[in-house]
Amino acid sequence: MVSGVGKEKILQIKRTEIKDKTRQSVQKHGWLPDLLRLIIKAAIEILKQLIRITELTPKPVLKVNMDKFKAMEKTLSDVQAIAREIRNMQNTLPQLNKQLEETKGIFKGKERKAITEQIQLTEKKISDKTAEISKTIHSKGYPDVQAFMNTYDKAKGVIMEYNFELADWESRKENLLKKDNVIEELPSKQSVKQRLKQIQAERKMDRNKQRKIDRER
Repeated sequence: MVSGVGKEKILQIKRTEIKDKTRQSVQKHGWLPDLLRLIIKAAIEILKQLIRITELTPKPVLKVNMDKFKAMEKTLSDVQAIAREIRNMQNTLPQLNKQLEETKGIFKGKERKAITEQIQLTEKKISDKTAEISKTIHSKGYPDVQAFMNTYDKAKGVIMEYNFELADWESRKENLLKKDNVIEELPSKQSVKQRLKQIQAERKMDRNKQRKIDRER
């Protein structure tokens, strides 16, 4: 009870695993102390099993709303896609500026104008895409990208910790179940029958030995 096993459960095991099985054994086979010890040993193992399960720490609880986190992942994916577009355009600017520098001469005015317009258009697209990121973040209730990423990283950290704790909990639970399977085999009918035959054989040998001693006397 100190370990957390309920009184009703303890009394149930005492009744079904000791009293009932002992009564059935005595009625069928007579008083066999060795068999009684086997029954009590099995009952003790069942109680140990309950204690182990009771002492298993509670199953971890995820403290993050997964629907909200999935929405954040979608927002992050959208923002990252925009950021990739911005990087691609930024990567073209050095090449355009280099073309502009290399385009010299009195007859290159029209070509220089086209390159300049292309640079200006690219810079405007970059500016618009950057504003789109801020707009997307604001629409989700965050003041800026940094605030959004801090919230996302914190939630992701909690989920990763939960997954680790859950895996550890499942592993310990599985080990307990393996132990439980071994315990469940202890009071099996087959093992009891085998032990009973062994006890009866030992008793028969003892009786024969005693008769031989009595005859020799």
